[in-house]
Amino acid sequence: MILNSSALKEPVWEELPVKKRYIYKWLYHKIPKRVKRLIFVSSIIGLLDVDKSITNELIAKINSLLKIAHNPDAMYFPIAVKSIIWRKLVKNPTMIINGIEYNISDLRNIRKTDKYYDSLSKFILNAAPEWLRYGSAALMEYDIQILCLKVLA
Repeated sequence: MILNSSALKEPVWEELPVKKRYIYKWLYHKIPKRVKRLIFVSSIIGLLDVDKSITNELIAKINSLLKIAHNPDAMYFPIAVKSIIWRKLVKNPTMIINGIEYNISDLRNIRKTDKYYDSLSKFILNAAPEWLRYGSAALMEYDIQILCLKVLA
């Protein structure tokens, strides 16, 4: 895995409609980083798990690797609401990785390399809602890559 220490882009709130701007600003500043990480990681599990093979064992394994929640059951709600959190990706489920277009449902069937996981993590990081940013780009990319290795592999 290759970790890139690139900085996250700063949220640009002025581009949003006024109501959304205030809601997203509030979410960005008021939700604790550990809760944002729980929501981010858990919702990605649901987003990338297109064949619905999420099991209690998988959730427990990811939780033990990333130390996300005291109780792994907390990860199920963000998985359930992934289509709300990742609205843009759900409306347009095409990802461009290394210059090639993939549908989210095709991700399990393609050959995976470290370069693929690095590109996928950058793509997901750039598609993440600004209010859900919880740390450095390197930390978020690392979390995505661990998920990809455990969920997609």
